Amino acid sequence: MKKSVLTFVLFILLAGAASAVTDLPFPNLSGTNLVQPGQDEFTFVVLGDFRPARRDIPYPRAFTRMLDEVGVIHPSLVLSVKDAYYGYGGSFQRFKNEVARFLGLVRSVDAPFYNAIGNHEATDDPARETYLKQLYGRLYGSFDAGTIHFIALDTEEKGQVGMISGLQLAWLKKDLEANKNADGIFVFLHRPLFSAENPGGTAFKDTANRDVLHGLFRHYKVKTVFAGHEHLFDDRVKDGVRYMIVGGGGALRFPSPRHRAGFISTPWSL
Repeated sequence: MKKSVLTFVLFILLAGAASAVTDLPFPNLSGTNLVQPGQDEFTFVVLGDFRPARRDIPYPRAFTRMLDEVGVIHPSLVLSVKDAYYGYGGSFQRFKNEVARFLGLVRSVDAPFYNAIGNHEATDDPARETYLKQLYGRLYGSFDAGTIHFIALDTEEKGQVGMISGLQLAWLKKDLEANKNADGIFVFLHRPLFSAENPGGTAFKDTANRDVLHGLFRHYKVKTVFAGHEHLFDDRVKDGVRYMIVGGGGALRFPSPRHRAGFISTPWSL
């Protein structure tokens, strides 16, 4: 069956001059500087789950086509909800080689590239998690584009997989409060709070924790929460918060006729 390319290009209209701040800057992996937008329209791309089916084969053509599209669109930034390489198993050196191959691709992207951590990156392995922290600087945090605030969360912390808790949850509460007057707040993470394929919420193993997060996102009027993990597209609104699963980046797609795929261009007026 022919694979569909799934790319999101989001057009944001900045309105007003509300403040946006961060005390834990999230790393930009491409090396392309973020040019702060003015009080007009700017674009960003969201993609995820573009890993190869095996560590010894090239990246899917769908993903490389997306990178070509980024070069045409020239967005202000790119958000990745991850699973960027196979990760699981193999020697530590082969894992490091996979990371290096991914970063080599990312550094060719002519846009700032912000990458949330997925299960295939961390693999619930403390040594690999430590290596990624040393390489990237941090695995969760936030950054600002003009008066818009972006928050990256790590659903793969060792001992806390499939949840946001402990120090990360405490930081998230503080960061949301500090940015409650931003013109818009967007969150991106790997595992979806609300599964499209498993209504019981198997992507987020702790449903009580999921409900706490949803309550925070509702209270602080988060515009959209982007996730991957499930290799499909899903778009729903719950209590005023938009949840999107953008897992069609090239990894083997989940065969569900209920979910669309294609090139998506979505406007927001803030």
